[in-house]
Amino acid sequence: MQDRTSIEHSGGSSAAGVTSARLKRVSGWFVILAAAMLSVTALHAACNQPPIPNPGETVTWSAANSPFQICSDLTIPARGTVIVEPGVQLQFQGHTLIVSGNLKVQGQSANHVTITATSNFPPVIMLEGGTITIKFADLTGQLRPGPGKMTISDTTFTVPTDLFLASISFFQTCHR
Repeated sequence: MQDRTSIEHSGGSSAAGVTSARLKRVSGWFVILAAAMLSVTALHAACNQPPIPNPGETVTWSAANSPFQICSDLTIPARGTVIVEPGVQLQFQGHTLIVSGNLKVQGQSANHVTITATSNFPPVIMLEGGTITIKFADLTGQLRPGPGKMTISDTTFTVPTDLFLASISFFQTCHR
C-alpha cells in the first residue's frame, strides 16, 4: 500500500493526483475496518443472547427461541421481569446474569429449564436486590445469593464437591 501511494504522489503534483492518492489510502483503511466490523458482527450473530427488559417491562424467554447463550454480562434491572418458560436452555459462556429485578424460572416436572456454565466462576446468576424464583431446573455452575429474595424448588444442582461443601460450611457458620 505504501508503494502504491508513493507512485501516485510521484505521478503528478496536481491536486487531482494528491486527492486520488488520499482516496486510495482511505479506501484501503475502509476495507480493513469493514472486514473487522463484519468479523465482530459474525461473532455476535453466533450468540443467541436473550432479551433483557427495561425497568417496568416483562420479557419472556421461550423454548422456541432457545437455546440462549449468555456471552456478555447481563443485568435484569430493578422493576424488570424475565419469565423463563419450560424447556428453555441457558448456556453461560463465562458471564453472569445479575438479578436486580425479577427472574422467574418456570420449569415443569416433565420439562425442566436447563442452565449450564463452562466453569464455576464467574457465577451464572447473582442476586443483587431482586427476586429469584426457580422451579424444576437443572443447574450446572454457581448461583450466588445476595441481598434480595430467592426461592428454589424441585431443582438439581451440579457443582464440584469442594465448592458445595464450602457453601454448606459457610452457611452453617453464619447460621449458628
